[in-house]
Amino acid sequence: MNQLLQDVESVLAAADYRVFVPRSETPAAYFEDESVLGVVYVLQTVAELQQSWEQLQDMFLRENGSLFSDAPTKAWNCYSVFLTRDSADGVDRSKLNAIEEDFRGTRKIVGVGVTTPEDAEAVLAPLLPLRHLHLSSTDNLLQDLRKRLGPEGSPIHGLLLDLDLGTVASQLMESS
Repeated sequence: MNQLLQDVESVLAAADYRVFVPRSETPAAYFEDESVLGVVYVLQTVAELQQSWEQLQDMFLRENGSLFSDAPTKAWNCYSVFLTRDSADGVDRSKLNAIEEDFRGTRKIVGVGVTTPEDAEAVLAPLLPLRHLHLSSTDNLLQDLRKRLGPEGSPIHGLLLDLDLGTVASQLMESS
């Protein structure tokens, strides 16, 4: 579990957050930048996450209430993040989604099955700056794009095949 907390610290620090690891029974990391503050808790199991998220959030809010009076604009951007390496079945996922949709106190992010630094980064993505992704290979780019744009022969595929714009326009008019 310490490795997951270290991964979280690295991801947040790379995004220019100030990160502090408090002494706590539950492994945690506080984070803050100019406009956001919050806490990440690392829990053993999905069941523990479901049982303790509210208590952990409330404890964080009580212990750090002065931060909100010192920086009231950050109170609107306060996050509680709950992570576990444990995985969840379909029933658990609906309960986990309900946690994220509970906006009382803080905004919530829940991550299950978080085992790698890449997993941690994916879960923390809503807190991270946008990045431009570079494609490692363009060999299959056109093929991948065609798959995503719908059925073969659709007007949009005509744009990819360098058809005459008049033909593409006619196809679009016929399909609407």
